[in-house]
Amino acid sequence: IAAVYIETDNTVNPDYYVGCTIRIVDKEGGEYAELYDSAASIKIRGNSTSSGAKKPYNFKFSSKTNVFGMGKAKKWCLLANCYEKTLIRNEMVFDFARQTVLRYTPDSVFVDVYFNGVLSGNYILCEAVEDGSSRVDINTDANEFLLERDVRTDEGTYYLNTPYYGIRFGLNAPETPTSGQIEWLNGLLYDAEMALHYRDFNSIDDYFDIPSMVDFYIILEYFKQVDVSVGSTRFYIKDGKIYGGPVWDFDLTMGNCLSSYYQAYNNVGGSGKSCEGIYCAVDWYSKLLDVPEFLSRVKERYLELQNIILNLYADTLSGTNYIDRTIAENSASFRRNYSEAGWKID
Repeated sequence: IAAVYIETDNTVNPDYYVGCTIRIVDKEGGEYAELYDSAASIKIRGNSTSSGAKKPYNFKFSSKTNVFGMGKAKKWCLLANCYEKTLIRNEMVFDFARQTVLRYTPDSVFVDVYFNGVLSGNYILCEAVEDGSSRVDINTDANEFLLERDVRTDEGTYYLNTPYYGIRFGLNAPETPTSGQIEWLNGLLYDAEMALHYRDFNSIDDYFDIPSMVDFYIILEYFKQVDVSVGSTRFYIKDGKIYGGPVWDFDLTMGNCLSSYYQAYNNVGGSGKSCEGIYCAVDWYSKLLDVPEFLSRVKERYLELQNIILNLYADTLSGTNYIDRTIAENSASFRRNYSEAGWKID
């Protein structure tokens, strides 16, 4: 498969970028020319994932670069999937989301990563979730925002609690909002939450983009996003409306988390099955799903998406199922992640 070669004499850390050389080579027979940048930079990325043995990274080219046709940008992510034994959950959700109405789902590709000549294992090379013409295309100078649900961290980002329900978000963009922008944003969020409070679907439709909110909820609930009310859950505001997405961070989903810590998620004391029950009807969705018109849209859309859902694990008229197809294309790299790079499944 495609490969990323990183060379550096510096100690890579989570606090700041250090200089490195990046070389990216397409898979054998691929269509993209080799990329090389001797003035790139790299750091360890993530919150809980940064403490894993297999480190994830953010890296930056010295200038905007188009990687594998994913659009020009300086910043890119290498997701390690350290806690994800199959290595495919994040990419599965990205692929699924790209078949829905959700815009700005990160483009991504599996790669082998070599660090100073040594195989670090299988990674997902993907776009960072940030504002930009080839990323989340919002105009931060025109009261457009990228919000991330965040109850735990405090790292210099601007944080706010929504005016009525007190839901804490960090601003991914703009990074340094003006007082006027914050005043405008608080006004919009107050009006949107009042519409939710009164369960007025027509008013809700004025403030929320219903199709994206529906598809985003289905993805969160079907794949059972463990951190839905904690972090990594994003919404963006464009043209005065709140949109669901982009999706991000699905390695600890689909039952891949410890029952000793995630007891409610894994139905500890009940069936003990993580797949059972509703988990993501929280925050704004706890209100939206109480609105008959929204709930009806969710049910209708879930039925419309059945062929895509079925094709995740079963062969259909659309072709071989996603799981078998992905394993077939990447099995050698997945094996090397454990046999050669030395990572273990705990």
